[in-house]
Amino acid sequence: MAEETPIPIKPLAQGGRLLSVKIMDKGMLYNLYMSFLKNGGLFVPGRNYQFGDEITLKLKLMDESDFLVIKTSVVWVTPMQSQNSHKPGVGLHFVGENWEPVRTKIETYLAGMKSDAQTQTL
Repeated sequence: MAEETPIPIKPLAQGGRLLSVKIMDKGMLYNLYMSFLKNGGLFVPGRNYQFGDEITLKLKLMDESDFLVIKTSVVWVTPMQSQNSHKPGVGLHFVGENWEPVRTKIETYLAGMKSDAQTQTL
C-alpha cells in the first residue's frame, strides 16, 4: 500500500463533520472495508472520534470521477496506544438513506478478491 497521507476533515454548517476519503486501489479498499457490519462500513486510519459520533463521509473510489456521500456512525475505535498490530483509527458504519448503493458498489469492486493478509479490521 502506498504511503498514507492525512485525511482532511471539515466541519459542516450544522455542527456535524465531513470526512473526505480517497481509496486509491482495490487492495486498499479490501484492507479498509468492514463487510461484517450490517450495512457495510470503512475503517479510517488516523482519526480520533468517539463511539456514536455521526460523520458524513465523502468517499472517492479509485479513478471514479464522482464522490459517494454517505452518513456514517462511529462503531469501532482503535486508540493510539493500541497494543495490537492495527493502526489507530475509527470504523464507520454506513447509515442513512443511501447506504445500500455504496455497499453494493464497494462489494462489486471486491468481488472474487481473496487474501490471507491481515486487514485493518478483523
